[in-house]
Amino acid sequence: MNNRIINDPVYGELWEHYVNRIEETIGKALESHSRTLALRFDLRLPEIDNESFGGTDSKVITRFFQSLREQIKADVLRKKKNNKRSHQTSVRYVWVREFEQRGIKPHYHILLLLNKDTYCAPGKYDPDIHNLAFMIKDAWCRALWLEEANLMQDHYLAHFPVEPFVWLDVNKPDLNSSYQKLRHRSLYLAKVRSKHNEDGFRNFGTSQG
Repeated sequence: MNNRIINDPVYGELWEHYVNRIEETIGKALESHSRTLALRFDLRLPEIDNESFGGTDSKVITRFFQSLREQIKADVLRKKKNNKRSHQTSVRYVWVREFEQRGIKPHYHILLLLNKDTYCAPGKYDPDIHNLAFMIKDAWCRALWLEEANLMQDHYLAHFPVEPFVWLDVNKPDLNSSYQKLRHRSLYLAKVRSKHNEDGFRNFGTSQG
C-alpha cells in the first residue's frame, strides 16, 4: 500500500492511496452509468456495549453492503414485475471507519454510487415508503443484527447530511464542476486524522470491479 501523505488546504493530511482509490471508484461508476447518483451518508453504532453486539464485528460493513445489494436487486425486479420504470444498476462505494474525538466509538462514512436512472435521490425516510433511504437504513439495522421492530427507533443510525448527493452526467456541460464538487466532498474520507489502526480493523475499503 502507498503510505504517502499529501496535504489538502481544507482537510489537512490525506492518504494518497485513499484519494486514488476514491477517484478510481467514481471513474468506474461513470463508465458503467453515464448518469450517476453519488450519495454521501454516515453509519453510526447504537449505544450498546456488548461483546455479542454486531457493531463490534469487523464484518459489519460487509454485511451492510451485502444487504443493500440484495435489497436494490429485489427492488428493481419488483418494479419490473409491476410494469414500473426500472433500470439495472451497479453498486459501487467507498467506505471509511473513523472515531469520535475520544477515540472510543467508531462510525462509518459512505460514498455510494448508483445509476441515476435507477435512483435519482435517497428520498425522504418513511417506514411506509420503500425508497433508497429506507433500504439504506434497513440494511444497516440488519448488519447490526437489530430486530426489524427496532427500525423506527434506530433509523437515526444511518444519517444523511445536508445536500447529501451530487449528480454526474457525462453528456452535460457541467460534468467537470459536478465532479469537482463531488471530489472535494469525497476527500473528507481520505483524511488521516480520526482513523485508528490499533484494533486491527480495516479503516478503508471500496467496491471491487
